[in-house]
Amino acid sequence: MDGKRKTPQVLIIYEALAKRKVLSSIDQKRYQRLKCGYDGELLFDTFVQAQHTSFYVLHDLQLMFNDRFCQIDSVLLANNTMYIFEVKNYAGEYYFDHDALCMGDQVEIENPINQRNGTESLVRSFLQFHGYDIVVKAYIIFINPQCTVFHTPVDKQLLFYSNLKRFLLKLATNSHITQLDTQFSELLQASHNITHSYQQIPNYQCQELQKGVTCQHCGSFSFKITYSQVQCQECQQTEVVQCTILRHIEEFCFLFPFEKLTTKTIYEWCDGRIAVKRSSRITQVFSQEK
Repeated sequence: MDGKRKTPQVLIIYEALAKRKVLSSIDQKRYQRLKCGYDGELLFDTFVQAQHTSFYVLHDLQLMFNDRFCQIDSVLLANNTMYIFEVKNYAGEYYFDHDALCMGDQVEIENPINQRNGTESLVRSFLQFHGYDIVVKAYIIFINPQCTVFHTPVDKQLLFYSNLKRFLLKLATNSHITQLDTQFSELLQASHNITHSYQQIPNYQCQELQKGVTCQHCGSFSFKITYSQVQCQECQQTEVVQCTILRHIEEFCFLFPFEKLTTKTIYEWCDGRIAVKRSSRITQVFSQEK
């Protein structure tokens, strides 16, 4: 959770499938929504990193308490305060109509304020149960510079791309990590719950996926291979052969975690484009570590 934000597992699966099969319209929308959300979270991370200040930073925190579950995009801890951030990478024009958030064509969408309030309520209950006297402040960030929201309620702690830098700069002023922050950070990380995370993953079978070696940059199946490198014929990017083999082993294991990993399996996954000799040793080592 701390350090660099990790790509969500479900997004990794969608990215692999999108290269090797035609996604249904529903799955394509889910994939784009996941990717858009993750891109927004990465953009928020650049704002936080630019402050070079003393915060505990936790990403994608998942808490389960009293049979209630929440996932928090980002948490900052400092000055005995927990700052919760829900990041929305919406683009286009929106407006608030009382307690509803609507698009420009009057289509009501899920209100992030309700989501934020539910998360804040769960966190406060979690704090009370564990006996922590921590201030909780929860914010919604409309991170996309191409997003405009009209009729925004002034008391709902909403932030936008245009004022986020100023907000974080003010937050960073005189910030410091206390002993209580350290203890609470350790508790949150110990309480991180991945077993109740739920994301819809499309159905897929190995036989329906296109086999072959793909470019890590553009996803093309067109390449030429030399003794030490693989070069994409579309974008001309190169990659060390061993790295290409390892990347495709990891991809296969991610898509099919319960399949036995063998040299033959990876040879067929790469459509026979990489010789067995080249992949054999790497596959054996990876299989032992799996």
